[in-house]
Amino acid sequence: MGRRKTFNRLPQAKQLAKQLILHRLWDGKTQDTVAKLLGVTFQQYQKLEKCENRVLAEQLLKLCDTYNWDPRTILKADPI
Repeated sequence: MGRRKTFNRLPQAKQLAKQLILHRLWDGKTQDTVAKLLGVTFQQYQKLEKCENRVLAEQLLKLCDTYNWDPRTILKADPI
């Protein structure tokens, strides 16, 4: 029996994924654009937003630095 990914059941992981989607859409970015910035494939980034893969701290910081997003807002899940 293989290991199951249980992090997608964590409410914090789901909320972080939702914030990535919201921030990306607010900035008018495509998944492909963000994936290229992070150096991953479109499919890998899509899995981040679906909460199938974990978002690494380095990836989150790179997005925040590049797009001028406030990581505190994303982590607190406050869309204001």
